[in-house]
Amino acid sequence: MPVIRSSIIRYKSMSNVSERLIKVFAAVFPELTPEEIRIASPASVAAWSSLATITIVSLIEEEFEIDIPPDRFEDMGSFELILDYLNQTVPA
Repeated sequence: MPVIRSSIIRYKSMSNVSERLIKVFAAVFPELTPEEIRIASPASVAAWSSLATITIVSLIEEEFEIDIPPDRFEDMGSFELILDYLNQTVPA
């Protein structure tokens, strides 16, 4: 039974990648609303620097318990692109 319970808990915690990613962005850009976060990119967020990108990646790795290779950092050019990456990478 513990294995089933653990799987159910993991499934529930992984079920909303978008909401979890919004929380990551809110930690880095607390001034943004969830609606602004959903359309965020370096072009639309003045505070989005290379340091902010590294911070976002670090928080994503922690939140989703994954490792993102440095060569993928360039693919992290917007909330939407990051969400697409996570939807393809994070186990369901």
